[in-house]
Amino acid sequence: MPAGVFADDVDVRIGIGIGVPPPQVVIPAPPVAVLIPGTHVYFAPDVGVQLFFYSGYWFSLHDGYWFWANDYTGPWYYLPPARIPVAFLHLPPHY
Repeated sequence: MPAGVFADDVDVRIGIGIGVPPPQVVIPAPPVAVLIPGTHVYFAPDVGVQLFFYSGYWFSLHDGYWFWANDYTGPWYYLPPARIPVAFLHLPPHY
């Protein structure tokens, strides 16, 4: 880096539109999440969206696309198919 330019001074943002808006998760309190039997994935059954917790992150399946967030309230980020955790590929069908 040139002298006088520090990493904190740089803000680079790249966005890729996929044409599907992220899920609108509006939950007034932390959701109750239950462990899906035989997995390490938790599911929040009573929030009105497909909301999962796994490995420290929240995930939502919305209109056939996966999104992830650090918090159940978002912000939500698109998760490309190649980055979907393997644990989600083996969930029982009714989840």
